[in-house]
Amino acid sequence: MGRGVMQEVVVDDGTDDAAQVGPPTGSRRRRGWLAVPVGLVVVGVLVAAQHTIDDRERSEIARLADVPGVLEPVDQHLDVVTRATGADAAWMFTPEGSVVQAADGSQAYVWRDRRTGTVTGSVALLGPTPALAGSQFYDGTACQSDGGRVVCLVSDGGTPDSRGPKPKAIEATSTRVIAFRADDGSSMAEWPIDGGDSFAVLPGAVVVATLRDQTAAVTSYDLLTGEVRWQLQLGSRTELDDGGEAAQHVGIRLADDRLVVRSDDGRTAVVSTEGHLLRDVRVEAGPGFLGWSTIGPDHISCASLGSDGVPTTTVLSADGTPQDDLVLTGQEVAMTVDDGSLPGLMLTSAGTVEAWDATSGRSLWVTDDPVSAEQAIVLRGRVYVAGAGRIVAFDGRSGAALWTAGDPDRIVVSTSLLTDGRNILLPQDSSGGAGRGELVACDAVTGDEAFRARYPDGVTDLVSNGRQLVGYDASSEAHALLR
Repeated sequence: MGRGVMQEVVVDDGTDDAAQVGPPTGSRRRRGWLAVPVGLVVVGVLVAAQHTIDDRERSEIARLADVPGVLEPVDQHLDVVTRATGADAAWMFTPEGSVVQAADGSQAYVWRDRRTGTVTGSVALLGPTPALAGSQFYDGTACQSDGGRVVCLVSDGGTPDSRGPKPKAIEATSTRVIAFRADDGSSMAEWPIDGGDSFAVLPGAVVVATLRDQTAAVTSYDLLTGEVRWQLQLGSRTELDDGGEAAQHVGIRLADDRLVVRSDDGRTAVVSTEGHLLRDVRVEAGPGFLGWSTIGPDHISCASLGSDGVPTTTVLSADGTPQDDLVLTGQEVAMTVDDGSLPGLMLTSAGTVEAWDATSGRSLWVTDDPVSAEQAIVLRGRVYVAGAGRIVAFDGRSGAALWTAGDPDRIVVSTSLLTDGRNILLPQDSSGGAGRGELVACDAVTGDEAFRARYPDGVTDLVSNGRQLVGYDASSEAHALLR
């Protein structure tokens, strides 16, 4: 017995004495020792794989930061950086600089630090102008930032910004085009122009739309010299329609390498960048016409309502031929963020969401979920829409529902949908100013709720401006830059 005990003690102490321990046990020991390294290797591989996945996710989210409309990272704390009212808050809604008018009527283009609102630079546009002193104006001076330059249509006229009856516009006595570099404000060009309501910037040119005696004129000028390249006179409204109010203003914008000219009497014309009239939309507008839109940067569309109450979207053909237009069921859904992962995709909504091939007009899929949408986000092959206080995510290629989140029983005023790349954000604004709004954040991949951020005191509505969140305080009529 004693000898047996001695053998147990030797084995437990790990002494290598084969004569005392009897049958060989080394192989068993080796298996035990080998098991530890194998386990460590498996754990190491899993950890490395997780790190790789995390690195890829971080890299993908970092890439999305360059997509227009994707916000800076948002967390559960929303703080007010600064507040401003009226025209003084215009800079919060412009990704570059903005036009600021002083009390004496002078105007300047002002750059601000996007995180603090601090002025970082300015370019004088208009000297002291008594006719403009003491009020803020719209339909006057306007600027566009384009490809490292800023182009401004500077006017000493405009319509006073008033909350009462619409005031009489101040007729401009001087209009100029001013262009300067966006990085340092150095001058590129400045020349006078014979009036102008609005403008669009093309490579090397500026196209100005002007309304005179109910006739819209569209003129293309060389950006640097002011030399006229082409001019197009559009027929007066009376040639198109005997009824309705006369136009007071005409606007122009670039969409899909075409110019869309729209007057406030409902007429819209599509013009090529070479000055050829492609379509006169007012002539074609019939019963149920809801209006023309340029939602997408790569197409022009209109919405109309059928006798059965179902809306349709008509996408104009690139060459202006009506027979080649695409007619889609539903009203177009605006893609507020699109990372390009689903090229050629268009969305419409008419009780459900339907996806279309924008080139052929072929229906790709229709959701089973009865959700209507005005806006959508496209990220990493997924489509996100908001409706009835909830977020619904779909596979962008098949239309399969991926997840649903939010508060369907809560009355939600906002229909906007936001993202910082990591999460999909649903603003739940205060209904009628009552209560306190929340920003609900859901993981873009899983749909799991990441957090809820309460609106700062006084903020009742929430919108985005490029990379930033902007709140609105209904009681003080002030806008607030949030961080």
